[in-house]
Amino acid sequence: MPRLVSTTELVGGARRIDGGKAFFGLFPLAWKSVEREVWKLETRQEYQESGNLSWELFSKGDLEGAMEALASFRQKDVPLYSSLAEKNVRFLRLRPVVLPLTSYLRWELGAYAFNEAHGESIYFVERALEANLFDSYAHHDFVLFDERLALIHDYDFQGTIQGGWELNSREGMLRLRELYQLLLDHAEPYREFLVKRGA
Repeated sequence: MPRLVSTTELVGGARRIDGGKAFFGLFPLAWKSVEREVWKLETRQEYQESGNLSWELFSKGDLEGAMEALASFRQKDVPLYSSLAEKNVRFLRLRPVVLPLTSYLRWELGAYAFNEAHGESIYFVERALEANLFDSYAHHDFVLFDERLALIHDYDFQGTIQGGWELNSREGMLRLRELYQLLLDHAEPYREFLVKRGA
């Protein structure tokens, strides 16, 4: 068993970036520089995604309109996925799931189908079965770019991005990778997860 360290402890030694725009502004260079793999952890069951037309329609109760808007909204991500494919970069997304699925997650499954079709591997883990890991260690969303950089998200209670942290210490990378790998060991490809649980 690795010596786990909580994300709350790790951000204490990271560079703080205030505001969603400034924080997400770090991602283009990170995506461009990645060479082997991206590991993304999403911990929440719902997020606020202002500026995303599909999400805004969904939040108003227009699920049909939201799904129609999703495909066109996501076209902007095609060059990113193409770039990762050209470099043979493996992109993993992992998230804990609470059953029954939230309406947000049911909407997001449409996005996951797009992501999967463009080379992303998506895994679910039942949160109740790994509650200790999330309650004690995985307090934040984060994205690991190889073994050189982690961008750790700071969301408020409603799921609105407030900024985040940039972490690039060797020790910090090791601890985040150990936590991610432990969660991944208990996860399943998301389609299999949903079928097994009738979700």
